[in-house]
Parts: sequence; structure tokens; C-alpha cells
Amino acid sequence: MAATTYQTRPSLQIDGRATLARFAAHIGELIEGAREGRRIEARYFELSRLSGADLARRGLHRPYTLAELISQPAGRAVTDRQ
Repeated sequence: MAATTYQTRPSLQIDGRATLARFAAHIGELIEGAREGRRIEARYFELSRLSGADLARRGLHRPYTLAELISQPAGRAVTDRQ
């Protein structure tokens, strides 16, 4: 009678602390991304309220007015001004 050997797979062990640490790291990144989004929103709102002269003092410019952008048909780019 021949002896038969079976190979068993190692049991799957989950390290609870490592899993929790990875999960916490992902949640931390998610929260930081949300905070960054809020900072971008606040900055955009602040800049949107400035006049062209105020933007120029900061080294920025607004190439088109809101009226120019709204007057364009949907899906068409604003044509260059001369």
C-alpha cells in the first residue's frame, strides 16, 4: 500500500491590527482629500469675488466675463477676443 501525502494550504490568518491600521490610513486620506476640496472651494469663491484689477495685482487674469461665457451656445468654445 502506497502512502499518500496531501499538501494543505496555509490557513488564512487576518491580522486585525494591521487591517485596522490600513483602514484608518485610507479613511485619513479620504478626510484629507475632503479638506483639500474645501480649501479649493474657498479659494475659488474668494477669487471669483475679486475684480479684474484685484486679480491682476495677484498676477492672475480672468480671460472672459461671465456674460461672455453664458452667451455662448452649449458645447461651443468662447472665440478668442482681438
